[in-house]
Amino acid sequence: MKFPRLVIGSIVALALIVVFGVLRSGFLGHRGEENKFSPEAITALEAPDSFYLYSLNPVPVAFKSQPSNSASGSTNEIQKTEMFHGFEILGRAEIVDTNERKELVEVLKKGVAEGKKWEPLACFDPRHGIRAVKGGTKVDLVICFVCLTIMEVINTDRWFRVSHKPNKRFNEALKRANLPLASE
Repeated sequence: MKFPRLVIGSIVALALIVVFGVLRSGFLGHRGEENKFSPEAITALEAPDSFYLYSLNPVPVAFKSQPSNSASGSTNEIQKTEMFHGFEILGRAEIVDTNERKELVEVLKKGVAEGKKWEPLACFDPRHGIRAVKGGTKVDLVICFVCLTIMEVINTDRWFRVSHKPNKRFNEALKRANLPLASE
């Protein structure tokens, strides 16, 4: 049975429209939200009870090759790795200096304000993270300055854009805290 060219052309056109729509919506389900922090995140970030800065390995553990168990029957190294939303923690430091916390939050808020209109993600290779706790609310930010995207996690996750400008300041804070930096 032969399909008329018109039917085949219509199917191809429809497939292209669907693919384009998926890509414009934010690549594989990562949709763009309003490009700003949620009110809960702002409250926790601006006056936290605790504030942690993370250095992350941008390669998700799911994509790393898993070492085989040794003859002694030891457990897998990956199973022992401390994680932050699917990414290996290279280091973590509590930022207790109020001025440093404020500076990190302000540079990040400015970066979000400068973030471009949502476009499809080319990657999500976060090298930085923040955990701010205020009362019973825990706010986690997973930050990729490569694709310029932040994942905000409170009860669910939200995705929005950030400029590259805060990257330098975040790396300086990691170095000051003697935390390792992921390779670029």
